[in-house]
Amino acid sequence: MAERGAHLTAASAHEDQPSIFEVVAQDSLMSALRPALQHAVKVLSDSNPERWGWLWRGFDEAFALLELLLQHHFLSRHGGSFAENFYGLKRVSVDDGRSHGLSAGLRLRSLCLLVVAPYVGAKLGRLVGRLREEQDYAIHPPSSLRGRLCRAALAMYPFAALAWEAWVLAQQIGYLLGKAQHHSPLLRMACVRLVRMTTQDWQQDSSVRKSSSLSLWLSTGLSVGVFFLQFLEWWHSPENQESLRSLTALPPPPPPLHLDLGLDSPPAMLPALRTLCPLCRKVRANEAALSTSGFVFCYRCAHAYLKAHQRCPITGYPSHTRHLVKLYAKEER
Repeated sequence: MAERGAHLTAASAHEDQPSIFEVVAQDSLMSALRPALQHAVKVLSDSNPERWGWLWRGFDEAFALLELLLQHHFLSRHGGSFAENFYGLKRVSVDDGRSHGLSAGLRLRSLCLLVVAPYVGAKLGRLVGRLREEQDYAIHPPSSLRGRLCRAALAMYPFAALAWEAWVLAQQIGYLLGKAQHHSPLLRMACVRLVRMTTQDWQQDSSVRKSSSLSLWLSTGLSVGVFFLQFLEWWHSPENQESLRSLTALPPPPPPLHLDLGLDSPPAMLPALRTLCPLCRKVRANEAALSTSGFVFCYRCAHAYLKAHQRCPITGYPSHTRHLVKLYAKEER
């Protein structure tokens, strides 16, 4: 099995074609960049809504504009998208092969499929979510034209999404087996394929980077920024937060010690049942908690004890009647 897997991995290296691991890795780079950057913008918006609230409200448009400038720069100068160039890949025409760079038409088509298609997909997902909320809360009557259109769109969307995912999976399987030139339907629509950069490409790319300080700053800054944003996404992921909570979870502290055992009125002891008042030993009535210690008593018992002794009946902590907090529980019927 291992030899078979190695054969499949090595087979994709024919004619400098990247392996399935390289192309999937560059796809996941941009898919991880968006949620990480979105979380950073949300933190800024929550910390200063007046200054950064507009950025959170128009995040889709701002991210699309940023990605448009980024992808246009890398397609024009390096012959591939930012993620593809990051992994040492470039785009070539399916018809012309490696000897020719991308024409203006292919760059425009690639730019639309890299930026416009994800933007439309994100907007479509938000629209479907809003339609589901409208249907759940019955905002529009079911008999109205809008209600019928909403039901039809919600019924068709899962099948369309499933068909798209099946197409992507079929393309990746065909690419893995060496039966397809593209691992993604978007590359097929763009009429380009991915190849590894040659030594000449690396030398030319290095000369371009050295001749342009902006390109050098952009490439270095984006490499560091991508690492930081991926780390930020991992840090705030539910799995990591759950592991952090399990690591930082501490056992509950022991009950506080009695402080004033030498007084003429010793502190009360806790009853066996939690529903009983420690002072009157009866089921608590008109419950009240003492904020200095957290124990719960009958309000009348605690109020009288605090007026007489000015301390918690259990712990001996100095307390006053103003430290009593009334508890209002839902009455059982």
